[in-house]
Parts: sequence; structure tokens; C-alpha cells
Amino acid sequence: MEITDDYPRRFTPVLPSMRRPRGCFGDTGGAGTAVGDGYYVMLAPLSVGVHTITIRATLHFAAGELGPDPVDLLQTDLTWHITVVSRRPLCGLGIMGEQPR
Repeated sequence: MEITDDYPRRFTPVLPSMRRPRGCFGDTGGAGTAVGDGYYVMLAPLSVGVHTITIRATLHFAAGELGPDPVDLLQTDLTWHITVVSRRPLCGLGIMGEQPR
């Protein structure tokens, strides 16, 4: 799947947040608000087995947005190796591997 400029960007509602003093916003901390902003991928449930999911992204600015030439910034390449196992319960094991009573 390729996400292009026409793929819908998603925002969360404005949410309450707490910032600690001397955080990334300077010396002040305390109550504030935050919002999530970006592109999200939702997959159908994966079958049992080994899967590889790769996401490559580039933040692209067209000519004239940051200067006379087009610019590609913040390139990232993420790969997850996922093993999906059966939902079958562990045979005869209780919590933390103890035998059930």
C-alpha cells in the first residue's frame, strides 16, 4: 500500500495533558492540551505465522514551499518482524506457570 498526498491525514481530539517542569517545552510544566497528528495504518488480523511489515516514509515539500527547489526531509524506514501464534490456551498452566489448584 502506498500513501500519497491524497491519503487522509488524521487528528485526534484535543486531549488534556500534563507536562513536567524542564521538559521539551522549556522551564514551565503543568496542565495543558495535546493532539495527535499523522497517518495511521490499520491492518486486518494477521494469520498464524511469521510476517514482515515495512513502512517507509518521506516528508516531501514541493518547490516553493521551503525554497525554490523541492525538498525531502525526515526520511524513515521501519521494519517489524512479527510472529503470530495460535490463541490456544497454555495446556494446564496457571498464572506465572504455576499448576492450577
